[in-house]
Amino acid sequence: MTSINYIFSSAIFIISGIVIIYVFGLPAAEVTEGFGPGLFPLVISILMMVLSMSIIIQTFMDKRKHDDNNKADFKMMVLPVLILGLVIVYSIFFNIIGFIISTVIFLFVCMLILQTKMLKSIILSIVLTVAVYMMFTQILGVPLP
Repeated sequence: MTSINYIFSSAIFIISGIVIIYVFGLPAAEVTEGFGPGLFPLVISILMMVLSMSIIIQTFMDKRKHDDNNKADFKMMVLPVLILGLVIVYSIFFNIIGFIISTVIFLFVCMLILQTKMLKSIILSIVLTVAVYMMFTQILGVPLP
């Protein structure tokens, strides 16, 4: 498990560094405009670099031995990959079937994978989707597909 922590944390650190390099290529904001378009990616990238370094340091300092054949370790490795796959499928179907249907299905399946009860998954996926839809369309004025 420790080698996986080193690999993923190093990859996140490198990707964040690349994003920071590209952020400095974005146009700067005028003095009267406030923050420019590169502020948010810069802050997130720096935060990701700090957190990935903390994972590397924590893994290095951790003296406990982990059994690689443990089911919990396997589950911890498979779940993020499975959720990432769902995010990719969600992004493909987002424009095809629309925000509401694709988001309800995505949230419902994610909650089931994370072992949330069926009724709770249904209610939360519908309520969260409607809340986000109303926030974007009514409050922010951003149309969603």
